[in-house]
Amino acid sequence: MRTRAKTAVATSVATKAVVWGVVAGVAGLTTPSTPAFAQTPSIEYMQPLPGYAITRISGIADDGTVVGWHDPNGGFQPGPVFRYTPGGTRTEHGVGFGPVISGDGRVISIGTSGALATPRLYYDDGTTRDLPNLTLAGQERQGFVTHLNHDGSVAMLAASYDRPGEGRKTSYRWTESGGTQIPPFPLGGSTWNQTNGLSSDGRVAVGDWSPSSFSFEMPWGWTNAGSTLDPLVDLDGNMITNGRMLSVTGDGLTQYGWYDTGSFNIHPFSITGGVISPLDLGVVMGIRPVPEGTSYDGSVLVGSLGGNNGSWIWTQETGAMRAADFFVAHGVNVNTEDSFFRMLVSADGKHFAALAESGASILVTIPASGPTTVLMLSWIGASLRRRRR
Repeated sequence: MRTRAKTAVATSVATKAVVWGVVAGVAGLTTPSTPAFAQTPSIEYMQPLPGYAITRISGIADDGTVVGWHDPNGGFQPGPVFRYTPGGTRTEHGVGFGPVISGDGRVISIGTSGALATPRLYYDDGTTRDLPNLTLAGQERQGFVTHLNHDGSVAMLAASYDRPGEGRKTSYRWTESGGTQIPPFPLGGSTWNQTNGLSSDGRVAVGDWSPSSFSFEMPWGWTNAGSTLDPLVDLDGNMITNGRMLSVTGDGLTQYGWYDTGSFNIHPFSITGGVISPLDLGVVMGIRPVPEGTSYDGSVLVGSLGGNNGSWIWTQETGAMRAADFFVAHGVNVNTEDSFFRMLVSADGKHFAALAESGASILVTIPASGPTTVLMLSWIGASLRRRRR
C-alpha cells in the first residue's frame, strides 16, 4: 500500500539547480525516451560536503541520474543523501546510506541504521511504500533494498542475523504483485548469500552464496519462476566451489561471473540460455576483466581491476581499457594517471559514475553516435509497462 509521504525525506520533491563541475541545469525528472542532455563528452564532480570524507554513488538510472550520499569517514556511515541528474539538478533526500534508484528514476530506497526500521520505497509523486522485514531463525531482522528493477515493482533486499560462531546474511525478493519471496534451496538453506545484479524486468537476479560464512562463495542465479541458474560445473566439467555471478544484462538473457580453479586462476564466464561459455575480454594491467556492471544489452561492460588499480570499461569497438584511458579516448578531460573505483554504467551505456581517488564522485557522459540508444530505452519502458498491465 502506497501512502502519502509524511517525512522530510519523502516530501523533498522540489529540485534546485546545483552546479558541481558543469554549468548546466535540467529541471525535473528525465524519462528514458528523453534525448541526451549532453551533446559533447562531459565530466561532473560531486565533492564531499564540508566535514565529510567521501561522496559515494550507489545507484544509477537508465538516463544517468544517480543517487548517493556523503560518507563522514569512509566507513560506509550514514550521511546526507542526494539524487543528481546529468547537467546539475540535485535533490536532497534526508540522511542515510546506500540509496538505490529504479531504472526509470522514479523510485528510490535509502538505507537506515539504528533501531529496527522498515525498508521503504520513495516515489516521485511524494508517496511511499513500506516493504517487509524478514524473520530469520526467530529473529526479525531489518531488510535493506540493494537493487530495484526498471519501474520499482521488484526489489532485492538483504537481511542479516546472528548465530553463535558466525554471522548469517540472506537475500530476498519483494514484488508489487506477489509480496515477499525467500530464495529456493540452496540459497534459502545457506548461511550467506547476496545479490549482485538484477535484470530490468526484475525476472533474473544473480549473486553468490556459501554454505557457511567461512567457506568460499559459489555463483547463483534466480528467476522469478524460482529455478536456479547455477553453473554447477565449470567448462572442464568440474564442480564450481569458488566463484561468483556479478551482473546480468537488462533483458536477463546473459549473466556474467567468474570461478577460480585454484591459486587465483580466475576464469571469467558468461551464461546465455543456461549454457556456460568462456568470456575473453582481453587483459588490462595483467588482470582478466570480469563484468561487475553492464548496459541493458551488454554492449558496454564495466568492472574493477582490484586494489588501487581502479576500474575498466569494455565495448566491442575499444576492447577493455582502464577507465581513465577510455574517458580520454572519448574526449573527456581527465588525467590518464587517475584511478576510478566502484564503476557504474547506465542502461543506455552513455553514463558512467565512479569514486575518484580524491574522495569526490564523478558522473561522465559520453553521447551515443546516433538515436539507437534513445530508441532502445523507449522500447524498454514501453515493454515493461505492457507487462505490468
